[in-house]
Amino acid sequence: LEGVALAEKIDPKSIRGMALALVGTLPFFVLSHIFIFGNAINMGFYADRDNYSKEMGDFFGTLETVFLVLFVAELVIQAIALRCYLFRSKWLVMDLVVVVVEVVTQWLVPLFFEESSVQSFTVLRVLRVLRAGRAVRV
Repeated sequence: LEGVALAEKIDPKSIRGMALALVGTLPFFVLSHIFIFGNAINMGFYADRDNYSKEMGDFFGTLETVFLVLFVAELVIQAIALRCYLFRSKWLVMDLVVVVVEVVTQWLVPLFFEESSVQSFTVLRVLRVLRAGRAVRV
């Protein structure tokens, strides 16, 4: 991230400068990984939602939406900060693909298809677990 700021002389008081400063911090990194692991745990509960009361199943579904909003916000901040440099990181490209697939399956597909049709897309949600692989990179 420092190379991006040095190469382009970004004003630290601009929106992009502030976003770049934010994504380069340890708290941003840690918080994003807490979201990833929290989401992975929630995915397990959500996948087994038929064994819980309707209220608990709805709660896990709401958490799915909250995590997706957080992931979209994370990617927007990173896109503002990094712009085209975002595509130089394999991890961020993977994040982008996983989040776009999830936005399509969770928000767009239900608008156009019946509930039973949406279930066939749930296999794609497993890709989100790959996000957790970022935390164990060396």
